[in-house]
Amino acid sequence: MKSIDPRLKIYLVIINAILVLVISSPIAMGIAVVFTAAVLYMSRIKIDAFLKSTGFVLAVTFLVFLILMIWIEPKNALYGFLKCSSIFISGVVFSKTTEQVDVFDGLVGAFFLRASTAKELYLVIDFLPQLRHELDRMKTSRVARGERPEGKGWIKSFIGDVRVFGPAWKNTNVKSKRTAKAMDDRCYDVSTRRIRTKPLSFKAIDFICLGITVLYAFAIIYLEIRIRFYGKLI
Repeated sequence: MKSIDPRLKIYLVIINAILVLVISSPIAMGIAVVFTAAVLYMSRIKIDAFLKSTGFVLAVTFLVFLILMIWIEPKNALYGFLKCSSIFISGVVFSKTTEQVDVFDGLVGAFFLRASTAKELYLVIDFLPQLRHELDRMKTSRVARGERPEGKGWIKSFIGDVRVFGPAWKNTNVKSKRTAKAMDDRCYDVSTRRIRTKPLSFKAIDFICLGITVLYAFAIIYLEIRIRFYGKLI
């Protein structure tokens, strides 16, 4: 995943989000879940590290849709949770497999943005991973000082996240502003000029990923059309 062109990664994340949002059939939802799992596997991110960094967000998302089951059908609540999780996981994979400068160049090249606009978008995209890192750092510090360590387990970890969420959010916001200042000091606004010097180019692996994504999109669209307009798959 790290060798894929950053522009293509951005396009794939957006395409996946759009496809997932329009899904209404169980078969299409199953294909989307398998596709998301395959992307996570190809990223070579360790499952324990992934759950440690994203467990809080996934737990909150699950809790929200669990509460929504009081007012909406359980099927729709489950679909909502799976859709949000798929979009979130694809975004996390993108952030963990793409270097800072590649994200920056990808935003400039994919949407023909000004470098200053791309910098602001990058800071927004990078905020959640940095917040997760700050939560882990603060919980580790509390455990080291012996201040009510929560121990292991998802529930205890979630409780620990809630207790330090406010200070972690404040610290992450401060770090985000410092990152913006550092990017200005390193003249990241000339990234467009650097791209002209070393242009981004598609490789064989990029075309393979693009082909797989096209097949995935075709399968989702075909299933949705057949079920919505014809009421059957064949």
